[in-house]
Amino acid sequence: MKYGDSLNITCILNNNHAAAAHKNSSDLVFFHNYSEVRKEFVRVVNSTTIEVNIEKPPISSSMYYCKLKDTPVKNEYMAVCLNRVIVDSK
Repeated sequence: MKYGDSLNITCILNNNHAAAAHKNSSDLVFFHNYSEVRKEFVRVVNSTTIEVNIEKPPISSSMYYCKLKDTPVKNEYMAVCLNRVIVDSK
């Protein structure tokens, strides 16, 4: 993506998947590389969808992951989707 543009990634929970049983958008979390994305950048769209919106991310090559809180054990997650994002000035 071009430097200066906004980054928007949507994550949709597939309720038909067994791992998603009894889960909703409050169980979804975005990560940037290995760190959780701060809540002010994440918006709940509906009961199955969240969206990350970052205005003018820095020039970089990084991974954004959407993960599902998988188990009652704290800090365990199941990957839902991943996006490689390259921000460049060209």
